[in-house]
Amino acid sequence: MKKDITAVQGSFVDKVLNLEAYSYLYNAEKDGSKRSIGFMAQDVQAQFPELVTENKNRDGDGSFLALNYAGLSVVAIKAIQEQQLQIKQLQNENEKLKQQMRDFEKRLQALENQQAKRN
Repeated sequence: MKKDITAVQGSFVDKVLNLEAYSYLYNAEKDGSKRSIGFMAQDVQAQFPELVTENKNRDGDGSFLALNYAGLSVVAIKAIQEQQLQIKQLQNENEKLKQQMRDFEKRLQALENQQAKRN
């Protein structure tokens, strides 16, 4: 059912970090209506143009941008995957540094023991 399939490239984490969430009311809503939370389509369009479409107003005068919020879930999952990879890399680096520290502590203890025997 799909064609021309390619893996997405680039860092999604950096792009997601550029998105600002807002609380807002739609123009057609009355004061006191329940507020919505979301993104500005223009902001998303700059980072993920595939998720934004331009639609004509019902009266035919002008247009508005619509955001594919379902598509944002894919973006969020991809960003989480990237972060998990970064976390794993940092955990590995941290474990190596801990092992180096343990090795240095053993060497230092051995040197201190040799020094104590000489005195």
